[in-house]
Amino acid sequence: MRQQDDAQVLQGLKNTLMSLELKRTELLTKYQPTYPLVQEADKQIADTRASIAAEEAKPLKEETTDRNPTFAWINEELAKAKAEYSGLQARSAAQQAIVEKYEVEARDLEKKGLMEQDLLRT
Repeated sequence: MRQQDDAQVLQGLKNTLMSLELKRTELLTKYQPTYPLVQEADKQIADTRASIAAEEAKPLKEETTDRNPTFAWINEELAKAKAEYSGLQARSAAQQAIVEKYEVEARDLEKKGLMEQDLLRT
């Protein structure tokens, strides 16, 4: 979140204020301060100063909210890794069962081989 003044609006108001003050100065060279044109210029100057004060009192707020691409990518990769991990665990369990089956068969064949050798000797 960032707060800043609206520089273009303030610059425009300040330029207007300066031109109004110059106009008032020119009018005062010809007329008294009670003359209606001078009073109108004073009113415009006061209005412009009030507008400048109002703009300075309420700075623009810029709030940026967006999806963090790095965080999103990490979450996606984490979800993929968890799914792959579950699959690998199931594959490991299946292969472990196959290995145990082959070990049992190998022991059985070894016993049968020993029995065959004993029979051949006798």
